[in-house]
Amino acid sequence: RAGMGSIAPVKFRKIKLKSGCDGKSSGGFVVKDEDNNIIQYSRSRDDRTNYRLGDCVYIDSQRSDTPHFIGTIQEFSTTKKDAVNVTVKWFYRPSEVPDTVYQLLMQDRHAAENSESTVTFANAMQLPTLVRDRELFISDAAETYSVRTLHGKCKVVHYKDVNAARNFKPEPDSFFYILAYNPETRRLNSTQGEIKVGVGYQAVLPECHPEIPS
Repeated sequence: RAGMGSIAPVKFRKIKLKSGCDGKSSGGFVVKDEDNNIIQYSRSRDDRTNYRLGDCVYIDSQRSDTPHFIGTIQEFSTTKKDAVNVTVKWFYRPSEVPDTVYQLLMQDRHAAENSESTVTFANAMQLPTLVRDRELFISDAAETYSVRTLHGKCKVVHYKDVNAARNFKPEPDSFFYILAYNPETRRLNSTQGEIKVGVGYQAVLPECHPEIPS
């Protein structure tokens, strides 16, 4: 039958944004889908950095002593003045989680390295320092900022455990994550549902005394 199995082409529109000297207008270009949702942003027509939904990006920390924040683009939105905002879901650097939390993780990894058990907290053997410096922690925390704070793109890959992460190549602007961080509970959690080990996760069981029938 005519037209059967055909797929209508998706229409996209590239729109130039207003720019002003008030510091609030975004400027640049956006691409909208047929439902008028923004799916891409770029600062200029010739800018080769196109920010798309799902991209991992740097967010300007606006502090010279603090590295750029890292997040994943979840949504673009516009204000009444046509400024464009971006909502990102955060990745946390080790320096951005409480020191006590990170130190417990290091202790568990060290204990797992010296353990004969094969069931570990994310198979948490120690990583080479060069690789460990690129570790992040994924989270569900999200915030919205002006697209003016976007400061380039990066790559973040997921590994199920530390053994797998040993294959990570620390190339420029590349990172990885194994665990998730919950900023509300201040806890690190496995993203794979593994059994957690380490002294902080073990239950102390009472000595078993079988009941002897009289």
